[in-house]
Amino acid sequence: MPISIDYDRKENVIYTKAEGVIKLDDIISYFSSVANLDLKKGYRVLADYSDAILKLSNEDIHEMAKRRKVMLDTDEKISIAVFCKEDFVFGLGRMYEILLGEGKYNVMIFRSQEEARKWLGV
Repeated sequence: MPISIDYDRKENVIYTKAEGVIKLDDIISYFSSVANLDLKKGYRVLADYSDAILKLSNEDIHEMAKRRKVMLDTDEKISIAVFCKEDFVFGLGRMYEILLGEGKYNVMIFRSQEEARKWLGV
């Protein structure tokens, strides 16, 4: 799978690493994998897209946000920190941030892993 997942139960953080070409099907598969994890309430996500090449359209980002919103079955807000290098990935990430920004998700996009970790508290 182009997107790997490592859940640290003690820290309650999902560490995600996306590599190579990433399409909508890869994201949907990732969402499905996360939904099958035994997560504690209030988990956080640190998503590394620094080595990813996104093959996603604006419509794909809307579909991702739509699917992500129905995944959450808790009242606690989930923080997601994404870091990336490419301008295109950063732009799509900002769109995703805006689409999920209200409600149960707190999403921020960063240019460096250090900034993302600091914001997330890991």
